[in-house]
Amino acid sequence: MASAAPQKSRYGDEAVPNGINAPFFFMKRAPSPRPDFVPVCPIEHASGNIIDFPMIQNVASLLWLVNLGCIDLNPWYARCDDVHRPDYLHFDLDPVEGTPFRRVLETSLLVRDALSALQIRSYAKTTGSREFMCSSYRTRPVSKASLGLR
Repeated sequence: MASAAPQKSRYGDEAVPNGINAPFFFMKRAPSPRPDFVPVCPIEHASGNIIDFPMIQNVASLLWLVNLGCIDLNPWYARCDDVHRPDYLHFDLDPVEGTPFRRVLETSLLVRDALSALQIRSYAKTTGSREFMCSSYRTRPVSKASLGLR
């Protein structure tokens, strides 16, 4: 399981503990108490608040999180040992209501061409809905600050 995502990654999760049709919330903080096999990655936010994000390192930690009702797992862009140095770039092209899907495809090609001009290889990914993502998987090339990211 650990090979499915960068090791030492943390996840923010969409929780639906009362079923898929019930209201959901985003669970970031790992609940306490929690099993020893669920490590956390403490990340300080701009507010100064430190959130202990759960890390999925094996099948047991994945099943524990799913058992809490977390079904939409969103990995962090960097490993826990250096949360300010991303392992990949991700452009989420989520069109507003009424936007033709053709425009989403055109925009994704513009993102791909811009990344290609910077000699950054990217990959297209659909989400199963109307979203389209362009991702570039890197091996910690630069810091977030040098990319102009917060």
